[in-house]
Amino acid sequence: MGSGIGTGGPPSSFPYPFTLGLDDSDTPWGGCTTHLAWILLRELDEKVLFADHPLLVRLNPVVPRKTRGNAAVVVRGYSKKPQTDLLEIAVNLAESYAERRPPGKNPGVALYPGVDAWRDPRLRRLYHKALSTYIPRDLARDWASKAGVIARGGSGVVGAVSSLAALAPGDPYTYELIAYRRRENLARERCVKRDPHHSSSEPLCSMANYDLLAGKLASAPGGPDPVLAGFRGWDASCLGRLSELLCEEPAGWVLYRSNQHTGIAGIAGSPKPRPYNYVSVRGRVVRGPWEMAGGHVFVIVESLQGTLTVAFYRETGPLRDAARMLTVGDHVVVEGGVVPRSEGPTLAARRPRRGEARTADREGRATMPKVRC
Repeated sequence: MGSGIGTGGPPSSFPYPFTLGLDDSDTPWGGCTTHLAWILLRELDEKVLFADHPLLVRLNPVVPRKTRGNAAVVVRGYSKKPQTDLLEIAVNLAESYAERRPPGKNPGVALYPGVDAWRDPRLRRLYHKALSTYIPRDLARDWASKAGVIARGGSGVVGAVSSLAALAPGDPYTYELIAYRRRENLARERCVKRDPHHSSSEPLCSMANYDLLAGKLASAPGGPDPVLAGFRGWDASCLGRLSELLCEEPAGWVLYRSNQHTGIAGIAGSPKPRPYNYVSVRGRVVRGPWEMAGGHVFVIVESLQGTLTVAFYRETGPLRDAARMLTVGDHVVVEGGVVPRSEGPTLAARRPRRGEARTADREGRATMPKVRC
């Protein structure tokens, strides 16, 4: 991790600075926002001068109606043609990308007329809020309009606008190198080596690519989306060595700069423990632990923010095992997503570590982070 990439003035042949945000292009039938970004990057190749790597921006993982992994993509650069021309290209690609979409899933595209959206305090604040809270669409559109952002589309507007000010100079970051599948291979099972002994050859610059507990690779998704594999790490120069794990020829690659595994949500501050917020709670165990069907462990924690039920789901593995050893009076710090349950809001715990190797699924449960759109 390190500081962000700085930007200079626009070259004379590329006079129009821009930042484009994309979100909500995934579907259960195979769409993926990063794949749409790859298509857009190829379309823009000779039309723009890129100012940075494309950005893979992870937002609050427990909001309802999110994308898989809740990631938006941001592209920064300078254009030969006015920014609105680029916006039309992006909107047309997003609209034609997926033929079928489930209810409530509509892509969003946002355009800021500059490469430094992080300088706008409203956009920067919106980004920080979107890391751990629920952002209503009306709020995102209102703040976008006041910041000079043009937003087009449906539910994806929230992520597209909220991600524009991500990864400012000085923000911590990591990399993800994503390979995409050839069209003729989409109906076939992915060919990515899953030999558990391959973990010994993983470069020291990489992270969260191998699940040691399960003894399997975590870099290949399991669904029908067009991602072949994605490799995460701190040093972009050596991630390419992991391509030896591929036994299927990819259609192409994109190297993303990302805020994932950086602890940025904690840096931005923790909100109140309300449903669909991602929080950190410091308090004292006042009841439990007790175990529910399925092997999930629960405790009740009392803190300055109130009394809250904390769930350590079976998928958290060692964290769930550690929770079994808690006793009344123990002081704890718990991080995770607050999810609504019939018994009341519940904090689904996950490991609060920078560079940690787990993420939250749709129920807020901590799981090994397979590559997600």
